Amino acid sequence: MNDGSPDNTEEVAQSWTERNSRFKYFRKENGGVSAARNFGIEKAEGEWILPLDGDDRIDVHYLLSASEQFHDKPQIIYAEAEYFGAKSGKMVLPEFNPLELLIENQIFCSAFFRKEDWKTVGGFDEQLLDAYEDW
Repeated sequence: MNDGSPDNTEEVAQSWTERNSRFKYFRKENGGVSAARNFGIEKAEGEWILPLDGDDRIDVHYLLSASEQFHDKPQIIYAEAEYFGAKSGKMVLPEFNPLELLIENQIFCSAFFRKEDWKTVGGFDEQLLDAYEDW
């Protein structure tokens, strides 16, 4: 999905849709990361959702490893993370604490969750801007 990118996103995405009919291309006006995620998830046809932002990437085995967990009916499937680019090494997240989450982000967004759960909570908060979208 392209939410107003000034680069060649449309050209690249269109080439994928031509190669494989499972890929679909959508364009919307820029409204922030949360709005883009919500728009894409609304269009998604699957039960499981995996947000993957432009500054994230996943291991080639992540989809297969996660899919092996679906039968256990988890609420969320999450993996370890590593930095790439200017910073490298394993990303060490603190033990989850809902009160600390109010002060500092303790997560990254590349976790599988059910589309139905996304609907239940009302999607990503589109009022959160300026890099707070993962919250």
